[in-house]
Amino acid sequence: MSANTHSVFSQTAVPTPSAMTLNVVELFSSIEGEGSRQGFPCSFLRLYDCNIRCSYCDTTYSYDGAPHESMTLEEVAHALRQMGHRYITITGGEPLLQAPAVVALIKMLSAEGSYEFNIETNGTLLPPLITDNVFYTYDYK
Repeated sequence: MSANTHSVFSQTAVPTPSAMTLNVVELFSSIEGEGSRQGFPCSFLRLYDCNIRCSYCDTTYSYDGAPHESMTLEEVAHALRQMGHRYITITGGEPLLQAPAVVALIKMLSAEGSYEFNIETNGTLLPPLITDNVFYTYDYK
């Protein structure tokens, strides 16, 4: 690698978790209706935007200019803590479009307690985090 290429990469600013935000469509508490956690109380974090437009999409309100709020990771973490559920589902839209902030949020909450995360994804982006308390649900219809 040339010196110029190296210097470009070393100057790239990576936001610290305290400076990161998530574009949030909604945060809510409900009963998980699908998958291995069906029937369990769960906190849901729905993130804004999607990189594809499926004809069968049931959450078109999560992209194309839909109302959403930019929230700090601490604001999102606080809301999730207040819901008091061990299980957290991160969905969208496509949550992996905001992967660096999603990973930082998961690491922040995991350091505090025994949370289990389900990331619902359309499968077009590689999973950014593989740990014992994170699993992925792929919608490949």
